[in-house]
Amino acid sequence: MKVAFGILIGIVVIGLALVSVFQASGPKAVNNSALQIGEVRGDRLGMDFKDYQKLHPGDCDSGGASACTSSLGRTTYAGASAIKSMTFTSDGKLAQIDYVADANDASTILGALKEKYGDNGCTTSTKLCSWTNGKAKVQYSNGEKAVSLTFVDQALMDQWSREYQQKKASERKTDQ
Repeated sequence: MKVAFGILIGIVVIGLALVSVFQASGPKAVNNSALQIGEVRGDRLGMDFKDYQKLHPGDCDSGGASACTSSLGRTTYAGASAIKSMTFTSDGKLAQIDYVADANDASTILGALKEKYGDNGCTTSTKLCSWTNGKAKVQYSNGEKAVSLTFVDQALMDQWSREYQQKKASERKTDQ
C-alpha cells in the first residue's frame, strides 16, 4: 500500500513539475480565457470527492480524498486506452486529472485536443504543449513510450501542493 501510494505521489509530483514548466506561455501554448477546460469526460475540476464517487462508485476507495489512481481499471481518452489518476485537496476538491496512454495513440489524442481547444501548433513530435484559460490548464506531453495529459485547476493544485509540503514538514519533525 505504501509503495503504491509512493508511486502515485511520484506521478502527482511529475504533474506538478510539468505545471511549473508551463507557467509561462511559449510557442506551443494557447492562452484563451474563453476555453472551457474545467470538465473532462463528466469529471469537473473543483468537484467534491463525494460527487466524484457518485459518478464512479467504488473508485478511489483507498483512504478518501487525496491522490489516487483509478481502481476501476483502464479507461479511455479520445478512444485511446489510458490509465487515469486524480488529485484531490484535503477538503475534497478535484484539483487535477491525469491520463497516461501508449505513445502510439499520440495522434488520436492530440487530434481530439486540437478539435476541442484549438490548434496551437503542437505536433506529435512536440514533446510538451498546453492550452490554458488562466484558471485551468491542459498539458500534453509526448514521450518515447507514453503520452500524458494533465487537466489542472491551478489554484486548487497550489492548495494541494501547500498541504503536501506542510504534511511532509510535519512528518520530518515527527521522525526527529
